[in-house]
Amino acid sequence: MFLHVDYTVPVEEIRQELQRVVHSSDSKVCSLQVTNSTDRSMVLRCLMSSADSGKNFDLRCHARERLIAHIQKNYPESLPRVRTDIKKASLVFGVPEQRMASMSLPAMCCLPRTRARLSASRVGSAHSN
Repeated sequence: MFLHVDYTVPVEEIRQELQRVVHSSDSKVCSLQVTNSTDRSMVLRCLMSSADSGKNFDLRCHARERLIAHIQKNYPESLPRVRTDIKKASLVFGVPEQRMASMSLPAMCCLPRTRARLSASRVGSAHSN
C-alpha cells in the first residue's frame, strides 16, 4: 500500500502508527519505507501480510484509512499540497508579492498572462496532434 505525503510528515511516527494498526491483525510482516520522492511529495510504502489475499486486501484498506485519519488529525499540514514560489510568480505575472500571496489558485488563473499562456498552450497542443 502506498501513501503520498508532504516532506513535513514525521516518518517514524507514521511507522509507529502503522505498527499499532497492524498489531491487532494476524500479520507477520509490517514495515514502512520511503520508496520514492517527487517534487511534491514523498511516497511511503506500507508492507503487511495476512493469512490470505482477501484478509490482506481488508488489512491494507483498514491501514490506509487509519493512517490517513491519523495524518489528518495530527499532521494536517503534511498532506500533499501544491507549492508556489511567490517571488517567481510575482515576477512572471507582474503582481506584487503581498497580493500574490493572498490570492487563491482560481484567482491566479484569471491573471491576463495566465489566460494568454493557457490559450497558447491549447493552440500549440492542437497543432501537435
